[in-house]
Amino acid sequence: MISTQLLRQSQPQSHIFYTTSGSRTSRPSRRPSDDGTRSLARGPCSDPRRLATEYTPWRLDMKSLILFRHGKSDWDTEASDHERPVNGRGKKAAKAMGRLLKAIGQKPDGVVTSSAVRARTTAERAQKAGGWTAPLRVTPALYEATPFTVLKEVRAEPESTQCLLLVGHQPTWSELVSLLVGGGLFRFPTATMARVDLHIDRWRDAEYGRGELVWLIAPRLLTDGDVSV
Repeated sequence: MISTQLLRQSQPQSHIFYTTSGSRTSRPSRRPSDDGTRSLARGPCSDPRRLATEYTPWRLDMKSLILFRHGKSDWDTEASDHERPVNGRGKKAAKAMGRLLKAIGQKPDGVVTSSAVRARTTAERAQKAGGWTAPLRVTPALYEATPFTVLKEVRAEPESTQCLLLVGHQPTWSELVSLLVGGGLFRFPTATMARVDLHIDRWRDAEYGRGELVWLIAPRLLTDGDVSV
């Protein structure tokens, strides 16, 4: 279910999103966004470093899933879709998002990436910049995956992992967030991350509708704005 209220920054091109904690029965307000999708919105957001103080890193009675879309890719190449590289902007965004997780004390202890070059590069850049110590696993299962395929990967994760970060693609990521939290349409620009806490004790019990959106943030504020991490 959607049990938190999502805040969207007042600048229409910022693509920065936050959540505020709410009761499990609360329902978010909705309004159309500029591109016709519907964002869960209520008022302006603030400094992303609030995430470090407003949200505990992990809850022992839940599993945490972070979905990370690959950085912006380079279309000025003759490479196949699978081999298309990340461009300079995408590499910068990947590093910024990696440092963000370190700064807010929410580094993953499991990382799995799509085998696509742009996804692998994003994962590697973010991991190095953020000092993540979790091993990185590459799988073709996350390339051109459906939400159900991704859910199968999640269910196969070792139970010792508390926070699993997956690096993959659109439109799968926005569709999966919607399915996990029980509805809504979510914009997911390149290098965006979303944390969904699942009301489960074991990864094998992961199901649609059992998630709670904790936060969703795109890299633009970190790479183009005043905030540095």
